[in-house]
Amino acid sequence: NLLSMEENEKKFFLLNKEEYRSYFVTAQRDFESNLIRILQLESKEKELDSSWKELYRNYRAQFPRPVPESEQSQAGSLWISEEVINDWIERISKRRSETESEVEAKILELNRRGQSAVRWGFVGLGASFLVGLLGSMFLAHTMHRPLRELTKGIRAMPQRGRSAPIPIFSRDEFGELAQAFNEMADRL
Repeated sequence: NLLSMEENEKKFFLLNKEEYRSYFVTAQRDFESNLIRILQLESKEKELDSSWKELYRNYRAQFPRPVPESEQSQAGSLWISEEVINDWIERISKRRSETESEVEAKILELNRRGQSAVRWGFVGLGASFLVGLLGSMFLAHTMHRPLRELTKGIRAMPQRGRSAPIPIFSRDEFGELAQAFNEMADRL
């Protein structure tokens, strides 16, 4: 907007066409509204850089109030000196560069945290897999042991005619099955 203001000022003085004055005013209003929007970004958590506030004060010193259309006939009342515009452009460029550096640093930090989260996610996945594997092995072992004892008792029955009672290790379904087998072997 500042460059557009400067360009339209030169075109107006060179060609003396009113449309360049209106382009200047439009660019000026856009610059002012953008500057106000930047100032509105300040919140209780994040204080705005003082260079934006200083730029706004300097702008207000140049244009203490909006210039009505009726007063725009005087060419000198609208224009800003080239030195002032160049100073403002330099300030904005410097702050933009600083902001880009801050954003880049925040993005790098976010990336680092994301990579850390992925790493810890894989560690958690590995730990969950290991716990699941150990749990499955324990469950398989607790199911296999009673079945093995029952199978041993069933195989011993035809060979000796009577088998030793099957030890009951639990009160679950396998324990009930072993107890039922022992009762059946006693009846036989």
